[in-house]
Amino acid sequence: MLGRLDGEGDEAEVSKSLPPPFLPGYPHPYITPRLLGRDNYRRSQHFDYVQSVPQWVGSRKPGIGGDHIPGQLPRSRHSRLPMTNRTGPRWAAFDKQVLCFDAYFKEAVFLSHEQYRIRKCKIKFFLADDSIVVVEPETRNSGMPQGKFLKRHRIQKPPPHNDEYYMAEDFNIGIDITLYDRTFHITGCDAFTRQFFDKMERKLNSPEATPYDPYQEWRDNEMDSPRSRRPYESTDSLKQFLDHDGQVLRFYCYWDDRESLYGDKRNMIMHYYLADDTIEIREVLPPNSGRELIGRVFLHRSKVSKPRGSFLPQISNNNNLLLNVLGSGKQQRLMLDRSDPGPHFTDKYTAKDLKIGETINVWGRKFTIYDCDKFTKEYLQTQLGTTDIQPIKAGTPKTPSASSSFPPYNGYGSEDDSLANCYPSKLEPRRPVKSYVKFVDKEKDVLRFNAKLISTEPTNLDRKFIVSFYLSDDTLSVFEPPSRNSGFITGRFLERTRVKKPNQPMFNTKKEEYYEPQDMFVGSHVKFNFHEFYLSDADEFTLNYMEKHSDELVFVHFNIAIMLFEKWHCNGEQLPVVPNFCYLGITFSNNGHWFISQKVIAEQASKAIFALNKILAKYSDIDVQMYLKIFDCKILPILMHGSEVWGFDKGYKEAENNRKCWAFQIKELLFSHGLVKPRRGR
Repeated sequence: MLGRLDGEGDEAEVSKSLPPPFLPGYPHPYITPRLLGRDNYRRSQHFDYVQSVPQWVGSRKPGIGGDHIPGQLPRSRHSRLPMTNRTGPRWAAFDKQVLCFDAYFKEAVFLSHEQYRIRKCKIKFFLADDSIVVVEPETRNSGMPQGKFLKRHRIQKPPPHNDEYYMAEDFNIGIDITLYDRTFHITGCDAFTRQFFDKMERKLNSPEATPYDPYQEWRDNEMDSPRSRRPYESTDSLKQFLDHDGQVLRFYCYWDDRESLYGDKRNMIMHYYLADDTIEIREVLPPNSGRELIGRVFLHRSKVSKPRGSFLPQISNNNNLLLNVLGSGKQQRLMLDRSDPGPHFTDKYTAKDLKIGETINVWGRKFTIYDCDKFTKEYLQTQLGTTDIQPIKAGTPKTPSASSSFPPYNGYGSEDDSLANCYPSKLEPRRPVKSYVKFVDKEKDVLRFNAKLISTEPTNLDRKFIVSFYLSDDTLSVFEPPSRNSGFITGRFLERTRVKKPNQPMFNTKKEEYYEPQDMFVGSHVKFNFHEFYLSDADEFTLNYMEKHSDELVFVHFNIAIMLFEKWHCNGEQLPVVPNFCYLGITFSNNGHWFISQKVIAEQASKAIFALNKILAKYSDIDVQMYLKIFDCKILPILMHGSEVWGFDKGYKEAENNRKCWAFQIKELLFSHGLVKPRRGR
């Protein structure tokens, strides 16, 4: 009993040391404290669909309430990146930051002398969204599609972890990464990637060297030392093409075929292409030669052989073996043995054979070179050492161009419209083309002149006319102002139209001449339909237009001729010739008018009038006599400045600005004293 009691006591002690069972109602020393105050007691399901396949995923699911089971590592959907000194979302913090790894994969090659091929790649991991892109650098003449090997997207890990995606923690130097059943071996990375892993407190392995690729090394040696495909040729055609591509020697030559029946001397242009030593000959056809204009290529681009003494090649000048493949006699055929590595003589024309004065035999036709262009002369001097590059006067004489004459104008319609039917290059006649730009720019530019009718009748001596020349279309019109008791019907004397110059034959094969702006100037005599006019004067716009456009149009005017052609010197220095200048407050003009000076004086007087009226407005008891006295003392000296020079002998136009100032001051005087009431709108 005692032993049994002792045993029962031991069992009781052991039962006290064991934790209570994990059953409802029993507290657990490790789990109960974590479950205090919790409302979520859900249990994760152990079965789920992975790529549409039902699988058991209970080992990766968390425990009750989402807590991890002891020994289970927490899983994340994205890379755990350091967020030190960064604000904002993940995609904004790590935007444009990429981890770049150097990798390669080995590709097997079948049905070829190479067993495998090493293909180098760049694996780029984007930190913003954990996406991956694989790029293969392009290799020249590789024959394989290279560039972007794998588009940018998130890539799943291979089975059995195909429900997870690659993260930044999965990359390191010296490991293999499987992307869609293709294994890449990482050999190195860039400086930014190494610094980023140092911040993540992850150690990168030492960089590795890319394995040896025998085929790529053989290709690199071939590209570094290019050689001809034919070992018996002394020239390297590839190097010659790369050095002289686009360089052409141009020679001017002729072919003298006058010994044959109906033969003549024909001009040619010979092109020698330095890239492949080919020759092209083009014919220069003179106008009305009778030969076809289509296909001016006399000899297509090809290599031209030198003439030989016999039909068969000379064996003594060729170290290669000649094989007789068709017997003897007339049916003998010879073939060059291409396996012989000896020198190969082509006997073709080269750039050294083309010189000025040389005669080239092109398939039985002799071409004599008499000149070349500038580039060819420089090439012959610098590259070939040719000194004689002077042209030879041996070309064919140029055919004189036939002068075409138009039929005389018959009087129907306009002359330009009739000439449209006479051009041989236009099958369908078209309306005359007018300058639209000239019409828009000079639509409002009109030259107006005062004219007098030159006549022997006394009644026509006092008649005055206005001749208007429109610069937009070179038309003119004549208008007679109304004159009291003249006895003539005034108004439009000549409607707007183009006027021909006098003394031209009626039926002429040459194009008739019309009046132009150069023919209209002060002092000229013009004749419109048997009426002769003398242009005595012009308005201000016409004179200013002549001065501004003196470089475009040559007007025969005395004052303008002085400004354009005369030169004045003082103490050995040429004085500048200007259209107008100001001296002692008076503006002198080369056309003899004082309009600019009058305008400046009137503007100054107007400013003084406004200032005077502003002061006198404060005093209402000033009488008319005092007002006029103040005007004579303050305003009149300004208006009469320099009147001894310019005077009033040019008519109403010269003193128009001064009279406006007088009229304005008188109106202000009458309005201020209530003698005249102002009207609305005036």
